[in-house]
Amino acid sequence: LGVSLDFVRERTDPFTAVGRSVIEVGRATKTVVLALEDVFGPSALKRVGKLLVGSGERTPSDAIGVVGAGRVAGQAAREGAWDFFIGLLVGFNIFVAILNLVPLPPLDGGHLAILAYEKIRRRKPDIRKLIPLTALVTGFIIVFALAITYLDIVNPIPTPFR
Repeated sequence: LGVSLDFVRERTDPFTAVGRSVIEVGRATKTVVLALEDVFGPSALKRVGKLLVGSGERTPSDAIGVVGAGRVAGQAAREGAWDFFIGLLVGFNIFVAILNLVPLPPLDGGHLAILAYEKIRRRKPDIRKLIPLTALVTGFIIVFALAITYLDIVNPIPTPFR
């Protein structure tokens, strides 16, 4: 997910805290955007394929899904690593938000792209031409989610709390 927690805790006034939170969310967003290649890039997809056929152990840098994130979050809570737990939740939410803004038809970003097309071209696109792309992207998302969930169950990432 591209989450890292390398900060020191200190008390401060609410105004400074709000300013810092905006900066930290910006940093986390940048980290997540840069980590998209580590999840959906060609080398990452090849790695998922190799893991699915059973060649190799997972590493903490491999993509995880909801099951894996839930497992790591549970381990963090048991160990009292609340900073990591909160960071994981924040990173996961930012990841889902950024991924949802990708301009592909079944995602919200695809709807925004269609609206932009309508504004620029001053006409509606032929939705029938978008159906194959929508089906392809939807199929990829489903297969990828199933593959990562399967890996989270049968070959979970090693716990970072040992």
